[in-house]
Amino acid sequence: MITRDQFYNLMALHQRGDNVFSTLPPEILVEIYKTKSSKNSDIFKALDFAADAEQDAVDNLLVMLDKDPSLVLQAGNVVTRGGNTIIGVTPYEFALGAGDPELAAKIAPYFDKISGGEAERERQYNRYKPHIDAMQTQAPYDLNSLIDIITNSPAADVTACLNKNFENESELNNALKKFRADHAPRIIRKPCMHYNYSTLQQAFNLLYDKWNALSANETNYDKCRLVYRQIIGYLQRTLPGIDRIGFARAFQNNKRALNYIWADGRFSDVGPDGDLICSGLGFDEFIYGAARGDRGGALTDAMVLMLGASLLLSVLAARIRGVRANAHVYVSLFQNFCQTKTSNLQSLCGRAELKRPSV
Repeated sequence: MITRDQFYNLMALHQRGDNVFSTLPPEILVEIYKTKSSKNSDIFKALDFAADAEQDAVDNLLVMLDKDPSLVLQAGNVVTRGGNTIIGVTPYEFALGAGDPELAAKIAPYFDKISGGEAERERQYNRYKPHIDAMQTQAPYDLNSLIDIITNSPAADVTACLNKNFENESELNNALKKFRADHAPRIIRKPCMHYNYSTLQQAFNLLYDKWNALSANETNYDKCRLVYRQIIGYLQRTLPGIDRIGFARAFQNNKRALNYIWADGRFSDVGPDGDLICSGLGFDEFIYGAARGDRGGALTDAMVLMLGASLLLSVLAARIRGVRANAHVYVSLFQNFCQTKTSNLQSLCGRAELKRPSV
């Protein structure tokens, strides 16, 4: 089993010529390298634990590193909780790309148990440093035109999208299809952050800023629902494990768990082919207030009879207006979460003590 750097050295020898490796076809060298990424290999298991992100999985990863510190030198592939496939990463690199400074800090000491380990840790970190430094200035996917299309769309087209009538021919339906295609799970082959946090921040800001236009001055909330279910919710589908935990815990504590802090249930996973089931997060709901957001069907017939039509409308309106108010709060909490994440990832360059987000 060879490490990625050893493979690069073999390829360099192959290209240099006049040695035994130069006589081998490149395909043979690639196959030698691929043998380390068997799904039953320890590196695959270690990366699965890293992608899981919950405390039990982190503990299991550290047990593996205790037994075999050389795992920090090995690279493999892993599917994240959000369905992205990350190719050719070490556990430390995965933690950096996933924006998980706490996990990266726990992995870092294992480099000290290997000859030349600190230099290798620095090499791995430097692959991600430009992307870490750019996190706060990363350009978002521009959602303004999509929000404008929603704002100006007729009620029938909005209703069709809320009802997931994807065969309805409309500018809105086509725009949402393109948005989903642009934010579907992807294969990541080069060092980068696994998620663009600026886009989700922009979505929350636009929901708050455009609320009156979307709701026709608080008279119809269907367009607001469409934004928070099928834009914000869809953006939340590909969040890395550590960020799913942040939303599940409402950014209120440091417990590494996907259980909602103030409600029953958990922040669920999305597979690479998650859109084959067009329901749940990103279609009917979003993660809001550490629980699933409004699905439009949460009130029972008995509640309707009990409340009466006029009072029912008041309850629904109050609940939906609460989404707007919390969107503004969430922007602040999420921005603080991302700023602390960036600072802590940057501090790993010198392995400084991590900060905790303020709440």
